[in-house]
Amino acid sequence: MSLAELFFAKQVHRHRTSVPFFRRPRRPKRLPNPRKLLLEPLEPRVLLSVNPVFAGAATITPGVDVNVSQAPFSQTEVDIAVDPVHPGNVVVLSNGGFGAAGSALRSSEFTAFSNNAGANWSVVPITMTQDARNSSDRFDGAAAVDDFGNVHIVYMRRPPAGAANQNIDIVYARSVDGGAHYVDFRVLDSLPRLADGTSPVDKPWIAVGPDRATPGNQAVWVTHMRQPAVGSNQNIVVQGASVAGLGAVGAFAARVQVSDAGASNNYAAPAVGPNGELAITWMRPASGQGPATIFFDRDLDGLLNGIGMGADTAITATNAGGFDFLPATPDRSAFASPYVAYDRSGGPNNGRLYVAYADETPNESNDFDIFVRSSNNDGTAWCGCPGTTRATTSAPPAVPATSTTATAIATPRSSTSPASASTAVRPSSTCW
Repeated sequence: MSLAELFFAKQVHRHRTSVPFFRRPRRPKRLPNPRKLLLEPLEPRVLLSVNPVFAGAATITPGVDVNVSQAPFSQTEVDIAVDPVHPGNVVVLSNGGFGAAGSALRSSEFTAFSNNAGANWSVVPITMTQDARNSSDRFDGAAAVDDFGNVHIVYMRRPPAGAANQNIDIVYARSVDGGAHYVDFRVLDSLPRLADGTSPVDKPWIAVGPDRATPGNQAVWVTHMRQPAVGSNQNIVVQGASVAGLGAVGAFAARVQVSDAGASNNYAAPAVGPNGELAITWMRPASGQGPATIFFDRDLDGLLNGIGMGADTAITATNAGGFDFLPATPDRSAFASPYVAYDRSGGPNNGRLYVAYADETPNESNDFDIFVRSSNNDGTAWCGCPGTTRATTSAPPAVPATSTTATAIATPRSSTSPASASTAVRPSSTCW
């Protein structure tokens, strides 16, 4: 049998057998197997939150006294401001200078700053080297620090006797380095000394807060008393400027009169609300041993639509006069000293307005008490009847503008005062 025949015979035999011939099937191409994301359910959980409240009366533990000025003579009418950007940065101003009598330093506006929360201080006197005018004295300074860290100050400047320019000035300046240097000096008001020798301007004050006209900006406000001529009314005026950032303070708007009537208005203090509201308090009359009245006015949209004050409203009467002489301060006297502050904390009391002032009951008893009242509607109505919130002391109060929910009242005290410095706070549900 040939090879061809043999091959053919095998093929025929294979097809005749009972065992079929199977060709192994091709495996399909394996597709990529995507990974599945498995989610594991968690057990129920509770998120913790903290809402701090005072368990009792708030107390302050006094620390060691620090002599900021380290200077002779008396430093008086002190104001202090804390930087909200760097809380360890504190700035202080006062009357009195600190140099020898007749020297340039003696006529300076005293300023000092601390970068470690008041433990150590550096003195920065403002003289004619800074504000470019010879002056017999600089005084009545006030300070405020905005949310950008600008330190804003305002003070008065009086010319020496015999100077050709007898104008008395309200001066503004600012610092971008925590009070170490002051620049941008601006004269906000300047009037000649009155014919009777008295000052045509007095007691400037300053406040900062949100700018209603330009969201994201801050606003700086300055108030003071203005009397252009002998016999004319002493009126409260205000002007404000927008602040776009560190070192960026715009032009001050034109002065606007706040007080509507009365011959003797003074000691105005502004405050700025969480939405740029402007509130101002002052007293009338601004002299004498009392009684007097604490007044209030407001502009609810601040710099938006221009400065437009409303009608004056009386918050309360007080027996503390504009120059009320007490055993604790027989030379300089004391006064009702109304100060106003907004809560800008964003907390449950956000927007609440506070006013602190002194009263003397009965009149001429030399018993000065500090009262606090509040308003939940921007001063439309005031809560807190006499006796509901009282801090017994010997001198007028100071309420700092605050962005926290706690309101602090600073009250100077003299060791010669017969009064104690106790506090008795009894909030009323309708007032607080």
